[in-house]
Formats: sequence, C-alpha cells, structure tokens
Amino acid sequence: MDKFYELLEKSVIVSGLLTLMLAGTCCYLFIIQAPIPELLGYFLTSVISFFFGSKVTSVAAARRM
Repeated sequence: MDKFYELLEKSVIVSGLLTLMLAGTCCYLFIIQAPIPELLGYFLTSVISFFFGSKVTSVAAARRM
C-alpha cells in the first residue's frame, strides 16, 4: 500500500487512469460508430504524449545514475 501512495504522490496513477479513460472513451465511440469529437482527439493525443514522454524521461534519468 505504501507503493500505491508513493505513485499517487508522483501522479503516475492519475496520469495513467486519465490516459486509459480517454482512450477507452475513444474506443467506445469508435465501436458504436459515433463520431469522435475533435477536441477529444486533441486531448487524447496530448495526454498520451505526456504519459509516454514522462516515462521516457524517468527511464533516461534512471540510466544516468
């Protein structure tokens, strides 16, 4: 449980859940063949870019040590 709180403090869990929620919403809209709003697509792109960018940054920082 300590690891959970540590990750929550670093916002890893929040950014991961936000990414999954936006991706799930886009997938759901695609499956039911509803149009995906342009703004939702922009949000999804931004959040995924931030999520994976932060992962790459943390891995690069860990390798330097």
